[in-house]
Amino acid sequence: MSASLFLRTALLFFLLSLTSCQWISESWQAFDTSLRLDPLEDDAVSSPEETLYPNASEVPPPPETVRTAGAVNRSARVAVLGYHDFSNEDESKNDMVLPAHMLRAQMERIRSAGLPVISMSQFLAWRAGQGSLPPFSILITIDDGWKATHDIALPIFREYDVPFTVFLYTDYIESGDRSLSHDEIRNILDSKGTIGSHSISHQNLSQRKDKSEAAYLTWLNGEFTDSLSLLQSEFASSGEVSPTFAYPFGIYNDFAIEAAKAAGYQACFTVNAEKVSWSSDSQRLGRYIIQGTNGANFDDALAFGQTLPSQLPAPVETKPVSNNKLGSSVLSPSPHSKIVDRLPLISADLSSYENIVPDSIKMQVSGVGEVGCSFAPNTSLVTYQVLQPLRREHTQVRLQFQQGASAKKEALLWTFSLDRMAIYEQKTLETGSAD
Repeated sequence: MSASLFLRTALLFFLLSLTSCQWISESWQAFDTSLRLDPLEDDAVSSPEETLYPNASEVPPPPETVRTAGAVNRSARVAVLGYHDFSNEDESKNDMVLPAHMLRAQMERIRSAGLPVISMSQFLAWRAGQGSLPPFSILITIDDGWKATHDIALPIFREYDVPFTVFLYTDYIESGDRSLSHDEIRNILDSKGTIGSHSISHQNLSQRKDKSEAAYLTWLNGEFTDSLSLLQSEFASSGEVSPTFAYPFGIYNDFAIEAAKAAGYQACFTVNAEKVSWSSDSQRLGRYIIQGTNGANFDDALAFGQTLPSQLPAPVETKPVSNNKLGSSVLSPSPHSKIVDRLPLISADLSSYENIVPDSIKMQVSGVGEVGCSFAPNTSLVTYQVLQPLRREHTQVRLQFQQGASAKKEALLWTFSLDRMAIYEQKTLETGSAD
């Protein structure tokens, strides 16, 4: 085939292909147009409103716009404090009984830290997405229904104007000289208090004992359902009975969780020391149980992982650290030192200070709280023997005191650390294992 014939043939095929493409395009446009219905034509598709309501006057108005609460702070965290009984004694030998002066000091620290104390209704509204909370806040709860809740704790809560919730187990109400009476509970409800359930009998909810499975589930459902019903029937007319529950001893199982859900509880609290976040399980909410002997867990509850300006304590004069001395006060354990004794004797020699007011001396130990330190006037030595093994790697000590009745407060602040590796090696050598 000659070159000219080949070129003519190729040009012919090219022109035919263009004609074919144009025909396909026009055909598709005609087909697509045939599928579209002119809304003015008789065969136009009716709207759902026209089908249901042939007469325009019968068409209902559009629904009103639902107004929702402001943006919910899903990154907020709440520290739930758990208390039990209270006393007017200077010291407590029972972890479940907190001296009044310690409770007042804790409320003062919360106020000084700028942490808002929220009510249970605010907490539940936040959890339900119907209200917002500050980034960090405190929720106060008290278990059982001891009479001291009314006689000792209530006046302090009134003084600091904070809300609180009492979890009652109904068998204990007005059952003796140390339990809350019905009138005292009503007085609590009238004073920013809320009540929730702590079961009927305060038994371990996970123990079936000699019950059959059917009998156990019936008993378990009663502990949740009947306790709340009793509280509501007796006290709902006097104040807020909250659909919240505190597990006795903090113990629960899967059956208890299902029973709580069936009874309609919106929040159930354990004794697991952890903050409550937006995503926390409603049936397994953490609480910091505050111990009466040494205030343990309180510092951890107030620690939110960062220090805001509003969370700093009231300003006091603090001496700078220099080697193993803070000002001219010899400290033990030494600042920035590493120790292997988990039960150290913490001490500060204040002999360089004059006219120290003994009642003004206060010591706080991180992870423990305010402790009952001793002061020897003849040596000016302040001491505190740690009673429970330290677990944190770093421990901070804050010692506050006053020179003379009219002098301003001063504070010594220092930190020491556990040598974890040395402790591990020591344990391994002694017992073959380390805790």
